[in-house]
Amino acid sequence: MTDNPYAAPAAIVTDIISSADEQVLATRLQRLWASIIDSLILVAVCAALGGAIGFISAFNGGGVEWMEGEGWRYNLVTTVVAFVVYLALNISAMKSTGQTLGKRMIGIRVVQDSDGEQAPLPLLLKRCAILMLPGVVPVAGNIFSFANVVLIFRASHKCIHDDICATRVIKA
Repeated sequence: MTDNPYAAPAAIVTDIISSADEQVLATRLQRLWASIIDSLILVAVCAALGGAIGFISAFNGGGVEWMEGEGWRYNLVTTVVAFVVYLALNISAMKSTGQTLGKRMIGIRVVQDSDGEQAPLPLLLKRCAILMLPGVVPVAGNIFSFANVVLIFRASHKCIHDDICATRVIKA
């Protein structure tokens, strides 16, 4: 070794490849199919909920006065109840693997953008709420939902709810 203080360092430097760099983003088609499966589950939940409301109202003399003339109230109640039932069906899978039933069937999962680790449950719940609840708001909710879906065509394959929660969807 020389005593030259201006000599280049002799240390061997290698790049550290994190697990986040090795993860492959889910394709748009995979995300679409997972969303379709999750939506079909929600449709079944909402149909059962609507049937239950109709069944109960038939036994109460046909009265659902609390909803008459106020479609937004019915929409809000069914959305909140459907959201709770949807979470009940998916919460254990989301907590353990970062997957909904649809994502599990397709083989994709949600991870944190920063380190590629599994997203914690509170973040996944926030992600679901951002995805589902704006649809309750007339017109503005539809515009938000449309923009959310269209943004998947960016190079990052991320929607608005991914950007807000700093998550991404990868192949499991």
